[in-house]
Amino acid sequence: MKKLLLLLILIGIIVGQEVNDLASSDAVTETQNVEAIIEKFPEDYLRESIAASLAKKGKALGTINDDGSVYIIGSATTAVPSNASGFIASRNAAFSIAVLNAKINFLRLSGEQITSSRNVSTMENLVEGSDPDAVAKASKLKKASMIVDKNLDKALGELGVSQTEISRMNAGKKEAIYSQKFFEQTQSLVAGLLRGVSVVRIAEGESGNRDYQVSVVVKYSPDYLKLASTIMSNANYQLDPKQPSSTLDKIKNASPEDLISRLGTSIIIDENGNMVVLGYGQQAVRKTTRRQSSAVSNATSRARLQAINNIKNFVSEDLIGDELFQQSEKISEYIDGGQQYFSQELWKNAIESKSTTLNIASYVMKQWRGIHPDSKQELVGVIVAWTPEFAAQSKQMKELLTKPNSALLDNQNSKKKSKPADKNTKKGKVRISGQDGEL
Repeated sequence: MKKLLLLLILIGIIVGQEVNDLASSDAVTETQNVEAIIEKFPEDYLRESIAASLAKKGKALGTINDDGSVYIIGSATTAVPSNASGFIASRNAAFSIAVLNAKINFLRLSGEQITSSRNVSTMENLVEGSDPDAVAKASKLKKASMIVDKNLDKALGELGVSQTEISRMNAGKKEAIYSQKFFEQTQSLVAGLLRGVSVVRIAEGESGNRDYQVSVVVKYSPDYLKLASTIMSNANYQLDPKQPSSTLDKIKNASPEDLISRLGTSIIIDENGNMVVLGYGQQAVRKTTRRQSSAVSNATSRARLQAINNIKNFVSEDLIGDELFQQSEKISEYIDGGQQYFSQELWKNAIESKSTTLNIASYVMKQWRGIHPDSKQELVGVIVAWTPEFAAQSKQMKELLTKPNSALLDNQNSKKKSKPADKNTKKGKVRISGQDGEL
């Protein structure tokens, strides 16, 4: 008896020591010290700052304001962390995704098609005793299947399948005495041609744990829509003049550090009150041991194409958004006392921008090179501009280039005097909007 008591005490000490070791292990200590901390992301800072700025103007986020303007936030996270190769391309992709999310949310303000369904089924099957007819039928089938099963088992064994796996295959389905199944699905479909939506704010940065978020605020206004229509139809500029904003020299003389945060498009007002569109593009420069200048040139070309595409997307972008959420839950209790539980939540969000083609006249206003502060990768940037003056000049040049030779020679022979330029019409400095005063 004493030996048994000593043995139990010894087992208790060993088990107790193992429990103490487990309690002090890193894994358990880590779970015990977990605190619920709500991290602030760039989107949070952007939402707070833009809401405060709009409130001063009597405006708000996510609604149609009295002047017809709408401000929507969209966000996305890079697939590549800032300290890894390929971050700049991933940052560009995150920016585009953020803008698409914001634009789709804007379209939802004008209505969305919602389709939903849900169902639930519950079953209780309480049985006592055996059905003799069912047993008789089952015995015949069992005898017939045993021969086949043995041959299959032998073949599976020769193929290397373990006896455990074969036993699982042969295990009959347990009879359920209770089950409940629930399913719910909601789908949102939205589509539309968007014109006159521009990025007015960008916030981006590290959020810890290899998490880099890009968040944007896009703005729509009736004036932006008219401007987009003017560019799209290549019509004469007929918008009402606006109060000039700060000078374009801020952009022309800006350092690369200041320009890194500029992506997408911005709408500016020149000193004549004309709206002007700027498109921004950035690309990483691939590091090579030779022909580095070629890598810079190629990146610059890609950045220019990205910038002009941003203007094109301001003018017109045909979008389709399809969002789907499914939720299902299943629980079963079996006659042998066993239980099974299954739960699934499926969410999908697909946004498609249809292929569209536009003829846009723009020119390169600025090129720059810099280093991204987080990734330390070299960047090249290009800013392209659409102005009423340049659009008119481009239109005249196109007409001249398409004139037949006979018309050109007739013009040369006639040598008509050109009308003197209107002294009141001058090409003024372009001024940047996007500050609080212009929201």
